Amino acid sequence: SFAISGESWKVVMYSQSIKPVIFIKEKGSSWQKKSPIKDDGKFVFKIEQVLRPFSLRFKWKDLSSRIFKIDVFERPRVIKQEIFLTFPKYLGIKDTKTTFGGISAFPETVVKVVLTSNEELSSGFIEVETKSKKEKIPLKISGKNAVGSFKVFEKGFWKAQLVSKRGIASTNPVCWPIEIVEDLPPEIAIFSPAEDLIIGPSFRKLEIEWWAEDDFGIKKVLFLYKKNFEKKHCIEVFSGNQRQIRKEFDFKIPEVLKHGDVIEYWFEAQDTSGKRESCEHFVLKYEDWLVSHRKAMEKERKLKDEIFSVYSEQLELNNKREQIRSQDVEKRQSEISRKLKNLNELADALVSEMKKDPLYDAYFLAEYEGIRRGIENTMKKSFAAQEFLKQGKMKEGFSLQNEILDELERL
Repeated sequence: SFAISGESWKVVMYSQSIKPVIFIKEKGSSWQKKSPIKDDGKFVFKIEQVLRPFSLRFKWKDLSSRIFKIDVFERPRVIKQEIFLTFPKYLGIKDTKTTFGGISAFPETVVKVVLTSNEELSSGFIEVETKSKKEKIPLKISGKNAVGSFKVFEKGFWKAQLVSKRGIASTNPVCWPIEIVEDLPPEIAIFSPAEDLIIGPSFRKLEIEWWAEDDFGIKKVLFLYKKNFEKKHCIEVFSGNQRQIRKEFDFKIPEVLKHGDVIEYWFEAQDTSGKRESCEHFVLKYEDWLVSHRKAMEKERKLKDEIFSVYSEQLELNNKREQIRSQDVEKRQSEISRKLKNLNELADALVSEMKKDPLYDAYFLAEYEGIRRGIENTMKKSFAAQEFLKQGKMKEGFSLQNEILDELERL
């Protein structure tokens, strides 16, 4: 028989009418008498911690058993370990060796475990447990050495269980953590011009400066564009394997553009693992200044016609306000206020277009800026007059109506 070094050992004796005595001795010492403890019809003798081999025999009066020799063996345990990490090829990282069992690796990394035990081994396995599964991987045994491997996909832990040639299994193995390191997606951006642009008939090409970066390498960069948000076109601007790139690309539109056409463009980067990321999208809007200028001139005429129309309404109301009911005066002034508000919006839009149109000079633009401010002030006076009339303050309302008519006449 045998005992495990450092652990407890006990012997159980069954007797109905007699109480046996135990004699025990370690090598180099004399026999020592021990009394077992009676427990429910049996006798138990226990050694709390066995450290050395020993012998024992049982006696009752003149009767004596044969001598039993108890050997002491150790449980198998890992006295040396080496961990080899083989990362996915796309990362371009050299294999790593460590003696620490805690693993921090990318998904699909192969982990090879080489263990050395204090005892000759007969079998063993690696147990890998994650949130989604639990698996046992048999170890290849050679004497005191054991080898096994597994692939990591998610966070968890692993441990090794060993069985010695004497059939003794290891206990309480170390549970080593498995941590997953994420391969981040690539980053890409347009440095210049980082804004939407308006282009005209003289446009030939757009010089675009772009930048891309990835933790393990950029494999490919595409320039993409759409005309009027329809079919997507791709141009490869980089192919290779670099962690950081900064380049310029000359975009020459291979299509004929007409007034109002829009080109949406952006870059897309792909890293060595296949992850893709796009940058912010920008827009080129094609403007034929002659076409847009004609449209602006039409808005000018419309603005002047509308001003004259509102002026005529205000003139008629001022002339008849004494002869009609106060409620009707307030109602008609409310309608004029609404029209002045629309006029103000039209003037805002016209001035905004004039600023973009190179065919309008500064003097002309300043004139219409003044008209826009005049319409805005007249609108505010109309709303104020409307409020006075609603409150029955006819004198104040009529006074503002006169000012409104004067402003409209100047406009």
